[in-house]
Amino acid sequence: MPYTTSSTARTFRILIVDDEPALLRSTRRLLEADGHQVFPAADGAAALEIIAREQVDIVMTDLNMPNMNGSVFVRRLREKVHPAPKVVAVSAGWNGEPVDADVTLAKPFTREELRAAVVEARV
Repeated sequence: MPYTTSSTARTFRILIVDDEPALLRSTRRLLEADGHQVFPAADGAAALEIIAREQVDIVMTDLNMPNMNGSVFVRRLREKVHPAPKVVAVSAGWNGEPVDADVTLAKPFTREELRAAVVEARV
């Protein structure tokens, strides 16, 4: 049964962007188990391609990625998509430029923390 915060199930279309294949797979499984439709992307360029053809409610992006870091990806996302989906910035430690995120989630995270980030992003 999907995770709910009330008597009505709330499921979302979520784009996950992460260059770590194992984390991408496990996060996808957790979100799909809660009933969400998930679109995985291994980097920012692939994520922008998905955004061009799919409408999503939430973008969950790693910040520390090669080629296009999460901060650059979020900036491009917000330039291209209006209104932009809610953004959850995920990182084990970020010392780069500021990120225009709605929610932050520290790695490693628990299933409950992941669920809370999704709920917070859509409140």
